[in-house]
Amino acid sequence: MKKILIPLLFVLPLTALAGDGRPGDSDEMMARHMERVAEELELNEAQRKEIRGIFDDHRSKMKALRESTEARVNGVLTPEQRKKKDAMQEKRREKWEERKEKWQEKRNEK
Repeated sequence: MKKILIPLLFVLPLTALAGDGRPGDSDEMMARHMERVAEELELNEAQRKEIRGIFDDHRSKMKALRESTEARVNGVLTPEQRKKKDAMQEKRREKWEERKEKWQEKRNEK
């Protein structure tokens, strides 16, 4: 069980933060998470650096995979369907931004 939990400490935040690859709060959150995990596992600097490199590699591969998937899906859709999909994605992005703002407000109140 422990063999599964430790990798999940690293992987789950990556999947949650993968997003659309834009820099910003997710990078800061990942850095804070990495620092907490590194302290808990008592990683030395060499281990931290190597793990950061692994995550950076993973992030770039995930970005390429998302872009490839997006292109393939768009290739199947009609122009009208692509417009609808883009509108749906924008609406989802706006809702995410609203939730993020509320979360940040609550966090700043503490």
